[in-house]
Amino acid sequence: MKTDVLVLGAGIVGTASALELQRRGRSVAVVDLREPGAETSFGNAGFVQSEAFMPPLFPRQLATLVRYARNKSIDVHYHATALGGMLKPFFQYWRNSAPDRAMQIAKARAPLISRSTADHLELAAEVGAQDLYHQTGFVQGFRREEPLAALIESIRPICEQFSVPFDVMDADLLHAQEPNISRDFIGGVHWTAPYTVRDPGDLVAYYAQAIRNGGGVIARGDAQSLERHAEGWTMPSSEGPIVAREVVICLGPWAPPVVAKFGYRPPMFHKRGYHLNYAAAPGALNRPFADSDHGYVLAPMRHGIRLLTGAEFAPVSAPSTPVQIGRAEPLARAALPALGMAADSTPWLGARPCMPDMLPVIGAGSERGLWYAFGHAHQGFTMGPTTGVLLAQLITGEEPFTDPKPYRPDRF
Repeated sequence: MKTDVLVLGAGIVGTASALELQRRGRSVAVVDLREPGAETSFGNAGFVQSEAFMPPLFPRQLATLVRYARNKSIDVHYHATALGGMLKPFFQYWRNSAPDRAMQIAKARAPLISRSTADHLELAAEVGAQDLYHQTGFVQGFRREEPLAALIESIRPICEQFSVPFDVMDADLLHAQEPNISRDFIGGVHWTAPYTVRDPGDLVAYYAQAIRNGGGVIARGDAQSLERHAEGWTMPSSEGPIVAREVVICLGPWAPPVVAKFGYRPPMFHKRGYHLNYAAAPGALNRPFADSDHGYVLAPMRHGIRLLTGAEFAPVSAPSTPVQIGRAEPLARAALPALGMAADSTPWLGARPCMPDMLPVIGAGSERGLWYAFGHAHQGFTMGPTTGVLLAQLITGEEPFTDPKPYRPDRF
């Protein structure tokens, strides 16, 4: 089988990129070991984070670092044996989290974040997935006034610079909008603009079906089998051998060993994350709710409520250690007594592919016809469609909507 572009990775970045290439007249084949949307794109909270100009930063407060070092928190857990291999990217991440550098990174993220909602909604309309989207925003809840006031003070400059709307909620407003949340919460910040998707894996399935409807191929295959070919690139797949002029690596946390075959070694590290679904009654929670004191999120999904924990620093293939779910569950039940019974027998585990500057890798590789789109950290779901637009513009020679230099693969 011959195709113009072979896309490796069937998450939201890969499928959105394939759709954008199809829209520009390119034939595409999307190959993954699993079904579309079965990995990182399946297990997230479903936020289109139009407010996320500033990335999550490496903590610089000694008290916070000491708390994390104890390895007892919900928002951060680590495998001690993995830390040695992460020291270099962690140091780079720490340097990039300094205030001046963080603001530069926020400005570099702005072109991707600022149009993320519009690109999501445009693709949703094209593939018939509009009903999956809800403009509810999400809430960060607090039990004490002091940390709530500190958050408000810290977010005002970035929100003013990038015109990000938010509402400050007192106890009455919070409990009027979320009557099932515990009265222990005295207020919060409501990020009003973000859309949420209550079945993110299903959204990617819509993308995949649209690719098929447009004449594209969705196949199973191992990206490690990718090889150079006289006509470009080739690999075996469930649909037979595929030959393509160009290939795009959209493999998220699994990209490094594949791109290493072609001389590229990105300094990626992984923030793994867990979720567990609960069979709460409809209406138990109206919008995603983040417990800012303890670092977990409760997100309404199509069939209940999803409990999501923070970051686990460990190799992507390390055994599951869902201690954060165990720590979070009693707190989540106290915060939302209507949570319901667990609907999953075991917690789901995924991995966020992070670069030390919290910017994705988007652009051409060192070999002809080789392209990269990975490393979106916490905002892969948010940035997926917009990444697809930029990547398709670069591949087809269109004028890109923004200068791609901040995302270039050779910046490290």
